[in-house]
Amino acid sequence: MLMEKITRDINGEYISSRSVVYVGEKSCIKSLTPLSGSHLRCACLCANKCKEIEQEFIDGNTTQKESDLFQEDMAYSIGAIMASVAFLESTINEFFQEFFYKFDNLTINKSYWMDLKTKWDEDAGKIQKMKKTLADKYGYSNKEIGDQSELITKYEIAHQILFNKQLDKSCDACVDFENLIHLRNQLVHFKLKWQTTHPEEEDLYIMRLRFENKFKKNVFMEKSGNCYFPDKCLGAGCAEWSIFVSTKFLNLFSNTISKSGIDLLKPHINRIIQEYSFSKT
Repeated sequence: MLMEKITRDINGEYISSRSVVYVGEKSCIKSLTPLSGSHLRCACLCANKCKEIEQEFIDGNTTQKESDLFQEDMAYSIGAIMASVAFLESTINEFFQEFFYKFDNLTINKSYWMDLKTKWDEDAGKIQKMKKTLADKYGYSNKEIGDQSELITKYEIAHQILFNKQLDKSCDACVDFENLIHLRNQLVHFKLKWQTTHPEEEDLYIMRLRFENKFKKNVFMEKSGNCYFPDKCLGAGCAEWSIFVSTKFLNLFSNTISKSGIDLLKPHINRIIQEYSFSKT
């Protein structure tokens, strides 16, 4: 059976984890400990740190060098972006894990989804096989699924499983979600590019057009002649935006699939958002 197991960690605090308990001649306990909440908490911590640093700079209430503060600000902003995307990735992975764990008891056509369950369990080459499922079963074109991120594909598959129709990726929440993935990918696969002293005339990283009107620029660099990305882009505004985007998208997706009795936006997720004063979902 699947149960909530409440234990104390090494600091004496209560923690919860999902456990599968097999009772027989020898008892065996297997635990599923979700990380989605921890990723969201990490994003909130980083974003709040960005805001503190930039406020210190605005108030002139610091003894640190401006260059050091700027580097810290940028580092925490990157942390918030990475953690926001990790939050979305962990959440959909946890959905599939629970979905396939309960698979035998679900009122769906088992034979129709058995191959996907097998592909999920196999793990190796999982995302390519999931994309192939979209193409084979739902007639998605190579153009539709070839360029989209692996993360979008997972949410697309979940939507098809539950509603047998495509996810509407034209809505603002989905567009911003894809922009967030683009930003994360640029950071992970960052390549140095020569940029001119007139950065407004070019956008080599394809960032300014996507993000300039989405959030405030980094306060250390907003009046400088530096290029938009990464200097002006990465800061408190960007960090906060990444949390709003991830929670807004998940809230929209969760509200949609709640019709099937599934809640992706767990109570502890809402609690974390409120705890760190990020209530704009």
